[in-house]
Amino acid sequence: MLTRYLSFQKSRITKNCLYFILVILFLYFTGTNKSVLILVSLISLIFFIINLGFEYLKYRKTCLKINQLISELDKRYLIKELLNEPKDLYGSLYYRVLEKALYDMVTDMAKTKEEYQDYKEYIEEWIHEMKTPLTTIYMLDMTQKDSSNKISRELSKLSNLMETSLFYIRANTLEKDYHVREIYLFKIIHEVLLKEKATIQEKRIEIEIIHDNVDVSVYTDKKWIEFILHQTLLNSIKYVKPLGKISFKIIKEVGKIKFIIEDNGCGISSSDLSRVFEKGFTGSNKRRGEATGIGLYLCKKSADKMRIDLSIESRENEYTRVIIGFPVGDYYKLK
Repeated sequence: MLTRYLSFQKSRITKNCLYFILVILFLYFTGTNKSVLILVSLISLIFFIINLGFEYLKYRKTCLKINQLISELDKRYLIKELLNEPKDLYGSLYYRVLEKALYDMVTDMAKTKEEYQDYKEYIEEWIHEMKTPLTTIYMLDMTQKDSSNKISRELSKLSNLMETSLFYIRANTLEKDYHVREIYLFKIIHEVLLKEKATIQEKRIEIEIIHDNVDVSVYTDKKWIEFILHQTLLNSIKYVKPLGKISFKIIKEVGKIKFIIEDNGCGISSSDLSRVFEKGFTGSNKRRGEATGIGLYLCKKSADKMRIDLSIESRENEYTRVIIGFPVGDYYKLK
């Protein structure tokens, strides 16, 4: 801080030194007594250093105050609102320039936010409108006995892509679309399994639901937890081999309820495991396939906002295990 202050005062120090030298030379050539000359020089130098020191202390105090204000602000561009307009000419000029620049920035931000909201609402409306003809096509396909399973599968893929797009748009404002209520986990997983019934039957995947005739309920948002479970199931279906197995079970621990989805598919390599929740990450060629790298990213992002633990354990060529952890207390009940 001192170095920065001295660098800003370099021009002023140089001017004062030149002025000081000129005064000394003037006194010297006018025949001023040498002892008086030395005394005047020392007094002038001492006063200059004291003045410089006081100004540095004032500068340091102001810097610390501004830094503290900035550290306490969530939106640092609003710092101008907490600062008083400087009384010196140049400081006041820069303050007014900053004021105009911030006004333009806030105006542009408000305009951009409004445009984004309009775009978001349009995409959401478009996705909802697309669901109607998709449902109609799907129902027509179901009524045709000789209809190919390929149509159902492609319709399911399209529906899943639209669902991912919708939740991707809503993820940044999850708190505005979050409604907590009591949710029974096995009931939700049955609903999710029904969505992928055709694909599960086609690949002849064995579904195992492990429970002791006890369903566990948690307090969370139904559509978001359903989205997380659906994306997890889609990954398991995608990477498990025909005649493979997907299991669901609940483990009650101290302070936590764990909901575990496990498959015996190709697994995830140790080098990829730490990156599975990264946006756009599709892993090695073995697992890439039709992956977009968005599903698990959205699951983790929404789970973090919902204060739900989400982790993955895996061993390549053996299994993949997704663990969803819900806090215990007022957040769950046993039926």
